[in-house]
This record gives sequence, C-alpha cells and structure tokens, in this order.
Amino acid sequence: MNIALDEAITQHANLIQVLRLHPGLDKNSIAEKNNVSAPTVYKALEDLRKREIIYNDDSVNPNIGQFMGISIGATVCKIVFLNFDFKEFPINCFKKELQKSFNNKSIVEDLNDICNYIYFKTPTSFSELKEYLNVVLEKIKIFIEESKLNLLAIGISSTGIVDEKNQIIYQSHNLPYLEKRNISDFFYIDKKDFLRNNNIPFFLIQNSTASIISEKNNLYTSNPEYSNSKNIASIYLEYGLGAGFIVDGKLFTGENGYAGEIGHTPTPASLLYKFKDFIDKIGFDTNSKCVCNSIGCLDHIMRSVVFNKSKINFKDMNSNEIRNFLESNPEQAQFLGTLLGYITNMLAAILNINLVVFTGKLYKSTDLLYKYIEQTTDESNLKFNRGDCKIYTSDKGTLSPALGAAMYSYYKKYSSSLDWN
Repeated sequence: MNIALDEAITQHANLIQVLRLHPGLDKNSIAEKNNVSAPTVYKALEDLRKREIIYNDDSVNPNIGQFMGISIGATVCKIVFLNFDFKEFPINCFKKELQKSFNNKSIVEDLNDICNYIYFKTPTSFSELKEYLNVVLEKIKIFIEESKLNLLAIGISSTGIVDEKNQIIYQSHNLPYLEKRNISDFFYIDKKDFLRNNNIPFFLIQNSTASIISEKNNLYTSNPEYSNSKNIASIYLEYGLGAGFIVDGKLFTGENGYAGEIGHTPTPASLLYKFKDFIDKIGFDTNSKCVCNSIGCLDHIMRSVVFNKSKINFKDMNSNEIRNFLESNPEQAQFLGTLLGYITNMLAAILNINLVVFTGKLYKSTDLLYKYIEQTTDESNLKFNRGDCKIYTSDKGTLSPALGAAMYSYYKKYSSSLDWN
C-alpha cells in the first residue's frame, strides 16, 4: 500500500469504522457518531471517495487489502483473513497452496471448500508453533509478491494472560511454552524484515478480548437489535471460562489487558449447596487443584463436576463433543446452565451488563442450557438481572478470537478507537 493511502486511512480510521457498521447512515448521524461537524464529514467522505477507499454510496471498498487473524488455543490454532470491510476473505486457493508447503499433510486440517479458515492442532513446543506460522508467512509472502494478497496487518490472539501494553504473554497455564513470549518472538528474522519492509505490523491480544471485538462487530450484521448494546460481556469457553467486556461502548481490558479471568473466581457457596447431592454423587475430588491453585474456582468445578475431566482431558473436547455430552447427561446440563446463570447475574450486578454473549465451545450447546440460565437469572430479586440483561449465542463460536484478532490489527495499525458509541 502506498504511504499516502495509508495516511488517509489513519486520518479517517474512525469514520471508516462507522461506515462499516452503519451502511446507508445519513451524513448528520455520521457526523454525530464522529463528534465532528457535518461539513467536516462531507469533506472527509469526499477525500475517501477520491482515494477509492469508499464507493460513491459511501460503502467501504473491501478490496483495499486484507487483515490476517491468528488464534492460538490450547488445542487448535486458527487463521482467517478479512477484507477491508471486515468480511471473511475467501482463501480456498491459498489453503490448497499452503497444503503443498507442509511435508506432513495431517498438520493442516479441515481444508475443504466450505471452511473459510485454516486450522491445525496446537503444537507441543514453541519452536514447532513458530515453524508452522512461518510456513504460512512464507506462502503469504509469495502471494503478496504475485499480487494475490495485499496484507495490511496481522493480529495474533493467544490463550493465557496477555500484557497488551507491552505485547507479551505474561502467563500461560494452558501452554507454558508461551510464557514471557513477546509478539516479535513468533516470526523468523527474515519474515519480520519482510513484514516491516511492506508496512505490515503485527499485534498481540488475549483470546477472550479478541472474541468480544468480533462479537460486538458481528452484532451489526447478525443481530441488529442488539447492536446498540453498550455494556456487553462475552463468556468464552476454551480450556476454561474467560470473558471479554465492552463497557460504556468501549473495550475494557483493565490496566494491562488482564481483565476477564472469571474462570478463576470462587464458585458461589449457594450453587455448591443447591447441588450438594449431585456433587457428592459425582465424587468431586477435593484433593485436586486448578492451575490457579484453587480447589473451588469456576473452571475447576466446571471441568470436574460437569464433565468429570482433568484439565488435560477437558481441553481436547470440541464443541460437538460438549453438546453430545450435555444431551446425554441432563443433570450435568442443569448444573452448567445454573453456573452460567450465576455468572450472568454476577456480571449484571457488578458491571450492569445488558447483554451476555456465549461463545467459544459453548456456542453449539446453549439451547440446552438457556432454560437453566434463565431460571437462575429469574430467581434474582434484582430487576436488571431479570429484565435488562439479555443473553445471546454467537454464530462464530471458536472462530471468534481469530476474527477479532484480524479486526484488532486494523484498530491498532490505524490508531482507531475501540469505541462503538
């Protein structure tokens, strides 16, 4: 991309995001959302049209370039591409070429024409993960040189506790080899030089935080009635339970990006009391501990009581297996639904959340759990828990972090506000 075009996008990054989310919005409303005067908006729109960043109808030109999102999970890694309008970019040709680059064809899985993303099992060592990512980048390099891609930025979302300010994975119980890894550690020197020379920056974010970015943006197309929600939590299930937050219309991550570790909060005593007979029947092992060194945190109770799994065995369960298990075990489904209802009540009480999005490995099972979630929220005497806090299931599920990472790379590269007001 030429420098002048890059500068124009940076100058109007917030305006472009408004046009993405609100196609057909009148000029006065656009001005209001950007906190500028109408004449300023008219001038900015004209500049964007001249540069062909937007079309004459003010819709965003999707062909400006692509954003790449990589999610690193405890079990699988996923890679997606978004066009400039944040729509999924078709990569079938790229996947087929990538397959040829791997000697072991089992590395890259699910390479059918329906699946518009790449995924492979998370490697057991950092050196192996780095090798996989650099094989992908080598193929991207070729596609860029052949003008088949115009990659603008890369976002990497990761399991663990991510220090977004310093772009480092502070801690990772699920994948210990990620601990203290800086964003620049993921790529070989020659690949970093190529990305730098082509003005393709890369950024690091936590999986749950990336997920809420994806879920919030996705609401505008998948469920417009919820798109104006300004206080949202996404509850993301992977190895454990994490959360992402939009508060007052803005992304909330805490001081260094650590917010959202809800899985490592204590399980309410009232929940344990209510299901005491069931827990005793399951035979909960009080000598085992969670990775956070707790016996009774939400993650530990969920894995041990609901799924009767160790932390190692639980991470291998996928969305379909979780659904099949809950269908066959209604008592476990009731317990999990009640647990999620408690979390919903807690978030509504503490942050006055008005929308909770269930995502990750939960997204195929929530229809089995809604009854118990709503029973729990209805039992609360606090009106906002019953009426004002809605619940919603993502249609992106475990792909949300990769999508959110790609979107995050736009916000970071072009200094756009993570603000949906």
